[in-house]
Amino acid sequence: MNLVAPVFSVFGIVTVLFGCAQSPVSEDIADILPKHSQIVREIEAAVVLPSEADPIENYARHYAMDHEGNVVAVYLIPSATSSVEQGCEVALKNFGSRPCDAQEIAEGRKHLEEIQSRDGIAGQVIWHDSEEGFPFVLDGGCSFISITYQPKTKSFETLVCNGLA
Repeated sequence: MNLVAPVFSVFGIVTVLFGCAQSPVSEDIADILPKHSQIVREIEAAVVLPSEADPIENYARHYAMDHEGNVVAVYLIPSATSSVEQGCEVALKNFGSRPCDAQEIAEGRKHLEEIQSRDGIAGQVIWHDSEEGFPFVLDGGCSFISITYQPKTKSFETLVCNGLA
């Protein structure tokens, strides 16, 4: 067989993650632990995203408290948003391709679910025990925004889009 590897057409950027084993605490602002929901509401009411950014609801929003009492956050436009069935092809050794079979599509669905579980979905708010559980992207422009918020002064220390490779 000339099978090299399945290639899935998944829209978005490639993410490299560290601390993937840590599970998010919650999926929705209303369900976040009460001590965190107020600060998330405060941040999201005050945040002004860069002009190149998408609307806030397009981002999965990851939050944690740092060791200095600041809230650190990353806003990520989820890369895994497309259907596995559409455009699923297997790359062949001769640089050709063939459509994925049922098993490969099932594996692709499982992989897509793992990515969504790890990165979140658009509109989702996730509170982590620490920033070690955050997704990490090497580039991505405004599809990945880093934020540091100082609750004591109610100000943003950092609010930047990631660089471009």
